[in-house]
Amino acid sequence: MKKKMFVLCLAMLIALNLPATVFASDAQKSQEEYYQIKGQIDFEGVTTQINGDRLVVSGAEESDAKFISSEIGKSKELGDMIRSSIQNGETPVAIGYTIVELKTVEDENGNWHFQPFTVAEKQQALRGTGNTVSKGNLRLYTYAATISGGVIAKSTASWTTDYTLDFSKRPANGDDFISITAPSAYNYQSDSFWAKLLNTNTYLPNQYFSRNDQDYTSVVYQFTEYRENVFQVSKAQLQMNCTGTVSGSKTFISKYVHTWQTAVPSISIGLSGVTFGLGGMSDRAWQVASNVVI
Repeated sequence: MKKKMFVLCLAMLIALNLPATVFASDAQKSQEEYYQIKGQIDFEGVTTQINGDRLVVSGAEESDAKFISSEIGKSKELGDMIRSSIQNGETPVAIGYTIVELKTVEDENGNWHFQPFTVAEKQQALRGTGNTVSKGNLRLYTYAATISGGVIAKSTASWTTDYTLDFSKRPANGDDFISITAPSAYNYQSDSFWAKLLNTNTYLPNQYFSRNDQDYTSVVYQFTEYRENVFQVSKAQLQMNCTGTVSGSKTFISKYVHTWQTAVPSISIGLSGVTFGLGGMSDRAWQVASNVVI
């Protein structure tokens, strides 16, 4: 039987300075240029409880519970997101994830930026024959929960790295982009965005972010991650509300584009989601995507 549902789609960017770990046992060969670890963990059989400020994960599905606990240990904000979801009366359903391993690259001007390992570089590292040094990870999670007959989808991008690029060695400012897409069976209603600055309680001023585009059931925002050596965004959140009558399995998709120089990708939105065109920009930008199926 079809149900009338309220859907809340939330995308957030979180930049962190935390130790990083590569899940070698989960390693998969990517068909794309960058090495990626992808998967989905379901909460069925997993118990989540709030104990003070801690989120405790346990249950019959021990492997899933251990993976979720491990990821929370590497991305505190992931735990905060799940805990907040539970406190709001939501029931966790699943987490989809994409993990890339980061290296630092020097450009022709002597400036440095983060870039993902290629498949070949990761294979060499696993064999102990490469000389590329890991500087941490970018984790892109897509989280789904249910509440009052509705679905809430959230995406979190977390820079789990304890390596900080020196301000004097960073390239020119370049905006980052984040998007989220709900299944086409839904109807877009509204969206909102905010960003928090690193190690402060200050929020990114409105003039440094904007809604780039919205159509069908997708929305794209762009924002300034670094600004004149003054601030760095630690957390950015994009929220989209939609309604719809659906049945069967549905996929929610989030994408994140990182740039380190002035680079504006072409952006198109269709019925199936958002496409970022980065042709000719491989020296200035890269992107990752994550999804969750419920």
